[in-house]
Amino acid sequence: YGDVMLNYNSGDITVDKQLGVIFVGKDITTLQSKFTSPSDFTLSITSFTDLTGGRLTVTKTSTSAKTVYVFAKRGDINGSNTITVDDYNAIIVASACGTRPAVGSAEFYAGDLNHDGAIDTYDALMLDLYRNGKYDFN
Repeated sequence: YGDVMLNYNSGDITVDKQLGVIFVGKDITTLQSKFTSPSDFTLSITSFTDLTGGRLTVTKTSTSAKTVYVFAKRGDINGSNTITVDDYNAIIVASACGTRPAVGSAEFYAGDLNHDGAIDTYDALMLDLYRNGKYDFN
């Protein structure tokens, strides 16, 4: 597989190939124009509105082999494209009650801010610090 090429500023986008996630930074207004690929690949963006949950499918033209990446905006566990107290509350509920987004979903990756495989109070602390301008996880 050739790489999808991204034209972006540091902090706007982070690609985690192992997880299959494209983490979208806080300052992105549109990603559509950010993607280019070698001529032997095609790109398709579905369910895309710069929100958590959109998908980028990369297809190798000669073999039809596909790789799918999911978009996740760190901290935006509810997919509203803004990080609010509702996201903080959702992380608290996920950590305290065990009712969390499915592991591997875009919402899970958006809520697991420290990438330890769990949505817990550490993630809530990171989001609270971010919302108060004391930490930048992008």
